[in-house]
Amino acid sequence: MTAFLDTNALVRHFTGDPPDMTERATRFLAEADELLVPDLIVAEVVYVLESFYEVERPQVAELARAIVAFPAVTVIDQDLLLRAIEVYEVDRIDFAEAYLVASAERSGVNTVASFDRSIDRVKTVRRLEPGSSSKSSPNEKKKHPSPPPPTCPSANGAGSPPTPASSPPSSTGSPSTPTSSRPAPRATASASPRPADPAKRAPNQPGPNQASTVGPVRVDIPKPPVDGRPFLPSDTK
Repeated sequence: MTAFLDTNALVRHFTGDPPDMTERATRFLAEADELLVPDLIVAEVVYVLESFYEVERPQVAELARAIVAFPAVTVIDQDLLLRAIEVYEVDRIDFAEAYLVASAERSGVNTVASFDRSIDRVKTVRRLEPGSSSKSSPNEKKKHPSPPPPTCPSANGAGSPPTPASSPPSSTGSPSTPTSSRPAPRATASASPRPADPAKRAPNQPGPNQASTVGPVRVDIPKPPVDGRPFLPSDTK
């Protein structure tokens, strides 16, 4: 018999949870002739074991290799999966990114477009951050235009008081509006903006020491057996 194998059968087999399904899944794996396991199923098994059952990364990698090496299991590219598992375990990045790294290596592209900086831990590929370019964007130059240089008021004539730059001189050489006899103040550098007062923060915005109330809901799921030993087909008599 040939069949595609779903994630839940492998998870039941590995975790022993719940016991009745574990026995049925283990017996099925022992008696199966050929089981087709897509790469997506392996990735989902890794995710379920790591996130819901909180299995440590080395043991998750060991169980993922057991799937690939199981005699009845057939995968599309065994070497690709084994390399992805190795990157996941050694370089400690998420399995999805590890699979991308293995695919980039195997295809010869050797470049992964991603915002995830954890890929930089793998030295065999290059991470390309989307939107980055050696050429500066024309809009970037318009964001911060250079201020015009300050202009000094020029004399309107001998014996005439100085006139501010904003007041144009009259045709007779005298200022158009009465001005003070004091010289115009010099331009000074603008002070740096003061940081926002934390007390004036928006009411719905959490402070630096205040935890956000938005987040995933925690679901308590039984952990694997204490000894960490996976259930294998050899356990079924």
